[in-house]
Amino acid sequence: MGGKRTGTGQYLYRGIACLTLALLTACAPLRTMLAEREGQTHLRTMRQLARQGHFEELIRENHRILEQPQTARTVPADAALFSLGLAYADPSNPGRDYRMAREQFTRLLYDFPFSPFAEDARIWRGILDNDLLDEREGRAHLQRMQQLSQQGAFEAAERENRKILTSSPASPPADAALFSLGLLYADPANPRRDYRTALDFFSRLMADFPRSPFAEDGRIWDSILEDDVAGRERRAHLQRMRQLTRAGEFAAAVRENRQVLARTPKQPPADAALFSLGQIYADHRNPEMDYATARDYFRQLIGEFPRTPLAEGAHIWAGMLERQFAVQAGNSHLQRIQSFLRREDFDGALRENQRVLSRTPKQPPADAALFSIGRIHLHYANPKRDYKRAHATFIRLKREFPASPFAEEAKSWISLLETLEQALLVDVEIDRKQRH
Repeated sequence: MGGKRTGTGQYLYRGIACLTLALLTACAPLRTMLAEREGQTHLRTMRQLARQGHFEELIRENHRILEQPQTARTVPADAALFSLGLAYADPSNPGRDYRMAREQFTRLLYDFPFSPFAEDARIWRGILDNDLLDEREGRAHLQRMQQLSQQGAFEAAERENRKILTSSPASPPADAALFSLGLLYADPANPRRDYRTALDFFSRLMADFPRSPFAEDGRIWDSILEDDVAGRERRAHLQRMRQLTRAGEFAAAVRENRQVLARTPKQPPADAALFSLGQIYADHRNPEMDYATARDYFRQLIGEFPRTPLAEGAHIWAGMLERQFAVQAGNSHLQRIQSFLRREDFDGALRENQRVLSRTPKQPPADAALFSIGRIHLHYANPKRDYKRAHATFIRLKREFPASPFAEEAKSWISLLETLEQALLVDVEIDRKQRH
């Protein structure tokens, strides 16, 4: 038993040893492959949350993994750190923080130097180092510009900002220069203050440098100045139009309004131009007065500029003109029908009314056409008069056009016809009883 091992036994032990060594050698790449697969699965889940904008949930889930003792130093902690870095660097994340992003990538490189995400983390950290350096340079530039502004040296500040934009227009600190120029032209103490120019600089900052640390403040300033500039331009335009219309220069006012709409169709003072055109075509002194055109301009204003302070007034004007247009169109239609009735051409009158109903079944003068049809069926000289059809037509008018100027009179006719029908039934019943 304690003797020398046989040749077969030696080969057996050597085989087991070799197999064990081979398995141990193979396990390392296998573990790496499994770890990478687990990390990629985690990243896909986190990216889905990011695409949906659920950054808070994404950050909580990654921190949960990192705070668990059993996974804090193992897979998928490396994927969690990489995911956190991406989340904090994501421009669409309202809570983005480049310093926090850099910290996550640095921790990943320190704790997991052989992670499959380490190389990407190193690249990201280099990018963020440049971003943070750019931010420090930009803030230093803004501080210098602020000192010049406080001293009243606005022209010197503008020259320095424009020098930066000339030398490096597409890279920082050009973003800080654009932001500074916006502030300069918005400064109440600047004799050359110009809110429209300030707006242009803030808009350029947001368009050219959307990831700039100054872009969010530029967006806030842009919103504030947009309201103020729009209000000033809107009031100035309306005042100019009132001067022209008071002088009876309606054609000139129309031309100026249309020039504004051609130049800036989607931004103020286009809203004021539409409002002014509505008022011009509703003005009884205007030889080209047209209630339908006026109503359409107010409707266009409401549709294209729902948030303008002029929208409420446009709603009131549109409603008032709608009623006025309905009356005007209805009366005009009834006058045309009257010429048929004078000739006692009842069939021609009905055809004309049906033509109007087929052309505009849901808007005036369809209401006038229904009213006219009802009266034709009641006309004393109409050999085909039909009280039931008249009653049905007035009912339809009341149902489909309850706000029509003819609706009230239609209700009176309905009541009268129903009374007559009831009286007729009573007469029939009396006659029946007398015969029996």
